[in-house]
Amino acid sequence: MKLYLTDLDGTLLDHKAQIGKLTAVLMNKEIENGKAISYATARSIHSAAPKVKDINFRLPVITHNGAFIIDPLTKERLVSHYFSDEEVSFLKDFFYEHQESLLVYSVIDNNERVSYLKERLNKGTKRYLADRAGDKRLYCAKNYDELFSGSIYYITLIEPLTPPEELDGYFYMKNGFSRNYQADTYDTNEYWYEIYRDDVSKANAALKLKEMLGADELICFGDNINDISMFSVADK
Repeated sequence: MKLYLTDLDGTLLDHKAQIGKLTAVLMNKEIENGKAISYATARSIHSAAPKVKDINFRLPVITHNGAFIIDPLTKERLVSHYFSDEEVSFLKDFFYEHQESLLVYSVIDNNERVSYLKERLNKGTKRYLADRAGDKRLYCAKNYDELFSGSIYYITLIEPLTPPEELDGYFYMKNGFSRNYQADTYDTNEYWYEIYRDDVSKANAALKLKEMLGADELICFGDNINDISMFSVADK
């Protein structure tokens, strides 16, 4: 079986972050004909689902650059990668000293939460929140300790104050972390620095999904830096 795995933003989605009508028709035709088609994205399932609602994805999908593999129908997390207590402690200490505008992604009572501190908001983070107005995951933490509540799996800095090369000294395959640093797909003047566990990548998640489905060939599509690892393990 061939597994077709596509990135979303910049690849399957157009410049307005939408699915074209012809794309939806053709994708659904291939899915109905039995093709194994899924997606791998840096988005959450909650952010991705409305964007791809016109395509009948049935197979598990990869979200948050590989932190989760999720059933798109039930939203059940089939594979999860959370930070350890030691890694969370490191993050808290580091960002207590480095006054960055943080988005902290966690799971609390089986629900995803994206926490932030009002007093630390910068322009990029404000835009992120405005674009997702009404998203029930968004939570304004009452204090710094509450910012790090729950099982944490992802940290996002939009336009960080700390130089990326300095951040890399702590988070690029060090101290149990890995990161992705790239321009936003829709505003290339805005850069995102995303931190996750060192075993999280689209590549590792793609191989896991390939194994879960019993596929013998992996065919990947993508357009940005976080897709490179996925290409490295793809057959095509």
